Amino acid sequence: MENYYLGNGKRWLFSEAPSENQSPWGEEIPGLIGKLLYQRNIKNKDEMDLFFHPTLEALYDPFLLEGMDAAADRIADAIRNKEKILVYGDYDADGVSATAILVRFFRSRKVEIEYYIPDRTEEGYGISDIAAEYISGNGYDLVITVDCGITARFQVENIYERASEKGKPPDIIITDHHHWNGKLMPEAVAVIDPMIPGSKYPSKNLCGAGLALKLVQGVSMKLGVPHSYEDYLDLAALATVADIVDLNGENRIITKYGIEKIMKH
Repeated sequence: MENYYLGNGKRWLFSEAPSENQSPWGEEIPGLIGKLLYQRNIKNKDEMDLFFHPTLEALYDPFLLEGMDAAADRIADAIRNKEKILVYGDYDADGVSATAILVRFFRSRKVEIEYYIPDRTEEGYGISDIAAEYISGNGYDLVITVDCGITARFQVENIYERASEKGKPPDIIITDHHHWNGKLMPEAVAVIDPMIPGSKYPSKNLCGAGLALKLVQGVSMKLGVPHSYEDYLDLAALATVADIVDLNGENRIITKYGIEKIMKH
């Protein structure tokens, strides 16, 4: 079985590029550069300009993500009301970076925030049974997952059930970038994942921290500080590279500006 991570998967796929006199980019492009652009599915001048000159203005509206409006409204209310919030992440570079983005954002809004990173050996990936017990017993008003949770239906049900026995269960928001399974998707206030079939969001390959950045962007717009997300581009860039997602579209923009921020700090 081919697997890129094991080193036995195909790395290079070639497609026939147009001849130079049929260039779709509206200007003279050397043959080799044209072939490389075509290989990257860049097939018109606007796409070429964005590839060579990424700009933050080209980031997509976060509210194109299904579930973003409900999630941003709920989080904005939690910030205004100084609610007890938990960010639940993952133990890899992407999950930790995504967690850090939300923790830093909440702290910038003067909200006391807690976070939970599962133990890789004892708990494994996602919302563990150990974590479900911890969450349900600590009186959180809101729980936000990053880089995990799209298949945590039974764990989320467990949290609701256990917390209901002790009082009011928390609202839960799921943000994830992994593949969807209809039988395992949890019931939540909002589920944000561009990989869910039927999603109209143009950028399908965001990493978990990239999605966390879009969440911060959406909440910041609700709070009237739309550029706050720019403070976390460095963490999102780190995770984007570490998670080996395609460096096209939004990922390329995030990485360019994130690296610039890293170099200045």
